[in-house]
Amino acid sequence: MERKKISFDYDDTLSFKQVQKVAKELSSKYELYIVTARPEVFKTTFYTNTDIKEVAKRLGATIIFMGYEPKYEFFKDKNFLFHLDDSAKEIEEININTDVLGIHFTGKGSLELLNKILKYDK
Repeated sequence: MERKKISFDYDDTLSFKQVQKVAKELSSKYELYIVTARPEVFKTTFYTNTDIKEVAKRLGATIIFMGYEPKYEFFKDKNFLFHLDDSAKEIEEININTDVLGIHFTGKGSLELLNKILKYDK
């Protein structure tokens, strides 16, 4: 049986240790993805993706680099339970244009909401 998929934004969401802890706990039940607006390769050497790659490896997550394209484009016709993101615009677009539940990450309250949602996913 295929495991359900869940997704997290990286910057200002999964970059926080508290969110990484929640994601790690969920990794035994769900297939984890990191869907980021970042490009796979930056045009300058000032920025790298070392941080996101290290977190993905530790969590066993697949990274999707959107290269600044809207994230809802990735989620169209994909079977994801939810995507957690700090961008209200990205969440609105995901909720309008896909069947994926977009959850706006605003801190601890967002994690509590996420836990409530997951209790009903049997």
